[in-house]
Amino acid sequence: MNETNSQAANPQATESPRTESARGRVVHVLRVDVAESKDSFLVVADLPGVAQENVEVTVEKNVLTISARADARVPEGFAHRFGAESPIEWRRSFTLGDAIDREAIAATMKNGILRLTLPKASRVLPRKISVQAA
Repeated sequence: MNETNSQAANPQATESPRTESARGRVVHVLRVDVAESKDSFLVVADLPGVAQENVEVTVEKNVLTISARADARVPEGFAHRFGAESPIEWRRSFTLGDAIDREAIAATMKNGILRLTLPKASRVLPRKISVQAA
């Protein structure tokens, strides 16, 4: 999938590289890899240091949004001196075409890697039509 691809079947990115949230915090655009098979799209995002409970995936109308937050943690016995003191936030939105089965979207997370499977709607999948004798 190419983000500039205008085909309705492909999820397309809709955000700029870096955006400000309503509360004045910087929200980074989540970088993802997207692959396509004959029956689905696979979206993969690396989220090292992000707990599963700090990841949210939503679909509202035709927009899929991934949001994540990594809490800044200082090991016990140490004091923060440099780096990200506040939580780091990421967000990415995709416009879904009619060819995506929204009810069957699935998300898994393991070892800091978020994987979303976006199945294609059955009406757009190739199928063989058998020819019957008349």
